[in-house]
Amino acid sequence: MLKIISEYLHGLAAYWFEENDNTINRWNEDDNATASFLNILRQGPYEKVDFYAEKFKKLLKKVDSSSVLLDKYTVRLFFNGLRKNIVPFIAFSYPKNVDEAIEAAK
Repeated sequence: MLKIISEYLHGLAAYWFEENDNTINRWNEDDNATASFLNILRQGPYEKVDFYAEKFKKLLKKVDSSSVLLDKYTVRLFFNGLRKNIVPFIAFSYPKNVDEAIEAAK
Protein backbone atom coordinates (compact mmCIF):
# COMPACT_ATOMS: atom_id res chain seq x y z
CA MET A 1 0.00 0.00 0.00
CA LEU A 2 2.83 2.42 0.79
CA LYS A 3 4.29 1.91 -2.68
CA ILE A 4 0.95 2.93 -4.20
CA ILE A 5 0.66 5.97 -1.95
CA SER A 6 4.18 7.15 -2.80
CA GLU A 7 3.22 7.47 -6.48
CA TYR A 8 0.71 10.19 -5.58
CA LEU A 9 3.13 12.37 -3.64
CA HIS A 10 4.81 15.44 -5.14
CA GLY A 11 7.04 18.25 -3.99
CA LEU A 12 7.83 18.38 -0.28
CA ALA A 13 5.59 15.40 0.49
CA ALA A 14 7.49 13.22 -2.02
CA TYR A 15 10.81 14.42 -0.65
CA TRP A 16 9.72 13.67 2.93
CA PHE A 17 8.54 10.19 1.93
CA GLU A 18 11.80 9.40 0.12
CA GLU A 19 13.78 10.48 3.19
CA ASN A 20 11.60 8.50 5.63
CA ASP A 21 10.30 5.48 3.72
CA ASN A 22 12.79 3.14 5.37
CA THR A 23 11.37 4.06 8.79
CA ILE A 24 7.78 3.31 7.77
CA ASN A 25 7.33 -0.41 8.19
CA ARG A 26 3.59 -0.87 8.43
CA TRP A 27 0.27 0.46 7.20
CA ASN A 28 -2.39 0.82 9.83
CA GLU A 29 -5.65 2.55 9.00
CA ASP A 30 -6.33 2.99 12.71
CA ASP A 31 -3.45 5.47 12.83
CA ASN A 32 -5.35 7.75 10.42
CA ALA A 33 -2.64 7.15 7.85
CA THR A 34 -5.24 7.20 5.08
CA ALA A 35 -6.36 10.72 5.93
CA SER A 36 -2.75 11.84 6.24
CA PHE A 37 -1.93 10.86 2.67
CA LEU A 38 -5.15 12.40 1.36
CA ASN A 39 -4.36 15.55 3.30
CA ILE A 40 -0.93 16.04 1.71
CA LEU A 41 -2.08 15.56 -1.89
CA ARG A 42 -1.99 18.97 -3.60
CA GLN A 43 -2.98 20.40 -6.96
CA GLY A 44 0.07 21.58 -8.84
CA PRO A 45 0.46 25.26 -9.73
CA TYR A 46 -0.43 24.65 -13.39
CA GLU A 47 -2.40 21.43 -12.93
CA LYS A 48 -6.01 21.39 -14.14
CA VAL A 49 -8.73 20.64 -11.62
CA ASP A 50 -9.74 17.54 -13.59
CA PHE A 51 -6.28 16.00 -13.25
CA TYR A 52 -6.05 16.76 -9.53
CA ALA A 53 -9.60 15.44 -9.02
CA GLU A 54 -8.75 12.19 -10.80
CA LYS A 55 -5.70 11.66 -8.57
CA PHE A 56 -7.73 12.51 -5.48
CA LYS A 57 -10.55 10.11 -6.35
CA LYS A 58 -8.12 7.26 -7.19
CA LEU A 59 -6.33 7.72 -3.89
CA LEU A 60 -9.62 8.05 -1.99
CA LYS A 61 -10.86 4.81 -3.52
CA LYS A 62 -7.68 2.99 -2.51
CA VAL A 63 -7.57 4.26 1.07
CA ASP A 64 -11.33 4.31 1.73
CA SER A 65 -12.59 1.34 -0.27
CA SER A 66 -15.43 0.78 2.21
CA SER A 67 -16.57 4.42 2.00
CA VAL A 68 -16.44 4.94 5.75
CA LEU A 69 -15.13 8.50 5.61
CA LEU A 70 -17.89 11.11 5.82
CA ASP A 71 -18.66 13.08 2.65
CA LYS A 72 -18.20 16.33 4.56
CA TYR A 73 -14.69 15.23 5.56
CA THR A 74 -13.67 14.08 2.06
CA VAL A 75 -14.93 17.38 0.59
CA ARG A 76 -12.75 19.25 3.07
CA LEU A 77 -9.75 17.08 2.14
CA PHE A 78 -10.42 17.82 -1.53
CA PHE A 79 -10.63 21.56 -0.80
CA ASN A 80 -7.37 21.43 1.16
CA GLY A 81 -5.53 20.11 -1.89
CA LEU A 82 -6.90 22.65 -4.34
CA ARG A 83 -4.94 25.78 -5.18
CA LYS A 84 -5.94 28.42 -2.66
CA ASN A 85 -7.20 30.85 -5.31
CA ILE A 86 -9.91 28.36 -6.38
CA VAL A 87 -11.38 27.45 -2.99
CA PRO A 88 -13.24 30.72 -2.22
CA PHE A 89 -15.20 30.43 -5.47
CA ILE A 90 -16.45 26.91 -4.79
CA ALA A 91 -16.82 26.90 -1.02
CA PHE A 92 -20.02 28.93 -1.19
CA SER A 93 -21.66 26.29 -3.38
CA TYR A 94 -21.67 24.04 -0.28
CA PRO A 95 -21.00 20.77 -2.11
CA LYS A 96 -22.46 17.72 -0.36
CA ASN A 97 -19.86 15.28 -1.71
CA VAL A 98 -16.60 15.15 -3.65
CA ASP A 99 -18.34 14.85 -7.01
CA GLU A 100 -20.27 18.09 -6.38
CA ALA A 101 -17.06 19.78 -5.24
CA ILE A 102 -15.30 18.68 -8.42
CA GLU A 103 -18.11 20.01 -10.60
CA ALA A 104 -18.08 23.33 -8.73
CA ALA A 105 -14.29 23.60 -9.16
CA LYS A 106 -14.34 23.10 -12.95
